[in-house]
Amino acid sequence: MKSRKFLFILLVFLAQGCKDSGTDVHDDDHEFHIASLFAINGNNSVTLGWTEPENGILAEIEIHRSDDRDFTPSPSLLYATLSATATEFVDTAVTNGTLHYYRLIPIEQVSINLRSPGLPTNVVLGRPFDYSTISVINYWDISRVSSTADVQ
Repeated sequence: MKSRKFLFILLVFLAQGCKDSGTDVHDDDHEFHIASLFAINGNNSVTLGWTEPENGILAEIEIHRSDDRDFTPSPSLLYATLSATATEFVDTAVTNGTLHYYRLIPIEQVSINLRSPGLPTNVVLGRPFDYSTISVINYWDISRVSSTADVQ
């Protein structure tokens, strides 16, 4: 009888899911997610790139943008929706020197009529900059070195 009671309690616990201080514990390796997101800053532009989503079939990608680093993706911060075949996004509605934070949410095609959001990516910072304004000065003059013995 004790083993049946233990099995019942175990099944109830598993059916409810693991909890830690009231928050679900997720195993990101098995959730639908994009493992890597990066930003390349350009002159009045930010180019986003990402790895293919893992553990599901991609329907579309939502890009969320905010001026707050700690933002949570929401409909009001939805900046663009891209097709499943997209591999990058260029944001040109930016000004050099301004900070923008981006998060992507992959939308999984669960069945013909059902789509489900995956886990949001980590936040990535975009800060456009005009790199042509940087002048490069050569501080190392190779002509001053007469032989390899002079290099210390």
